[in-house]
Amino acid sequence: MVTFQPPSIHARRDIAARRLATQHPTTQRTLMTNLRLAVCHLESTAPYSQGSYLLTPRAAKMKADEHDALYWRERAHTIRDGPDAGHMFIPAQQFKNALLDAAKFLGIRVAGKGQATYSKHFAAGVMVPRPLILPDIVAALEPELVMCSADGKPGGATKVLRRFPVVKSWAGRVDFIIADETIDTDTFKLHLAHAGSLIGIGRWRPIKNGNYGRFAVKTCDIAPYGM
Repeated sequence: MVTFQPPSIHARRDIAARRLATQHPTTQRTLMTNLRLAVCHLESTAPYSQGSYLLTPRAAKMKADEHDALYWRERAHTIRDGPDAGHMFIPAQQFKNALLDAAKFLGIRVAGKGQATYSKHFAAGVMVPRPLILPDIVAALEPELVMCSADGKPGGATKVLRRFPVVKSWAGRVDFIIADETIDTDTFKLHLAHAGSLIGIGRWRPIKNGNYGRFAVKTCDIAPYGM
């Protein structure tokens, strides 16, 4: 039987002291000044596709293919209001996830930390503050027709026709806020390059055994982040 042993009074005091230290104004200022901003210009090297769920429910007498033909554009991430309404956008989290998957894929160990890799540092220490808005208007896109497994699992016996939004190319600025000092400039650039060439973003990306979603890093400038 496993029993829980509460921490000693000395351990509790140590935990409380460290918690208060991070709340101290001087410590908070130090953490803020350690933030860095990576301004990166990325460019696709393969088509990019999205596959969000269809939000409009299917009517009782409507066939699945008819429903897909009418509402396939809902699979695109679309700006709903403002001056960019109607444009497709690449969610910020897709770039963050690509970096994290690259860290897991590469498994590079952090110097001086034994078997520890950079995975947790990219998970907790990197943020992407905003999506990349594309010039493509979702209403003007042509669908890509794909025969997919009816149950959504690869290799399924029953196939159904599905339509997906695709853009042939894209390019733009993506900002990354780096909060973890363990991730130095060279390490960040290495992981971002592999995220574009081996991991990818969107539907049917390389890490999911696909060919879409690859990108190249054209420039990446890293400097202290001014709040």
